[in-house]
Amino acid sequence: MSHVRFNRHEIFTAEDHNFHSQTIREVEDFYLNKDANPWLLDTPLNNLEGIWDGFLYDGIVEHAQAAGFPAQLVDRIEATVNLIKFKLQLS
Repeated sequence: MSHVRFNRHEIFTAEDHNFHSQTIREVEDFYLNKDANPWLLDTPLNNLEGIWDGFLYDGIVEHAQAAGFPAQLVDRIEATVNLIKFKLQLS
């Protein structure tokens, strides 16, 4: 899986941190409500956690869609990805 490295501290505001934290909580809840383990390496949660370490993995949004996340949760993930890409000036 390819990725882009970035400095989260330079890109995220306090609001962005809160937004991403809430997204991660909602993803955890999604899995726990399905009685599934959200911490398996092949779940989108692992990729979302990577954002904290400055890794933007390719295909996070598509991975979330394939996992069956509700549209509002996919939209949250896409908003974070778009923010990072915008700040890094990626297409």
